[in-house]
Amino acid sequence: MAKPEILEHRYITADEIISFEPVCLAEVIVTVNVIGDGGSSTVYVYNGRNASSPIVAALRVPSNESRFFPFGTGILCQNGLFIDVDSNTNSVTVIWFSPEE
Repeated sequence: MAKPEILEHRYITADEIISFEPVCLAEVIVTVNVIGDGGSSTVYVYNGRNASSPIVAALRVPSNESRFFPFGTGILCQNGLFIDVDSNTNSVTVIWFSPEE
């Protein structure tokens, strides 16, 4: 499955259900603006609608950095897509597409 030309995206700053429907996760950008030791962040990506769903990815970012996480042709999340943002995370941009496209 190749990525389509049109991708959907959402910018979030807290835990959020991105989709109740099946999606293919294309990319995630995580920004952490905590300076100093211990300010790293882990953003969890779930195949489902809450933090009890299966974990697709745990994305760790050091303090005061941004990281781009590309997922090639996409990770299929058949049960929806939920993002768990910890308190050190400034923002997360989630990019996905419909598996039917």
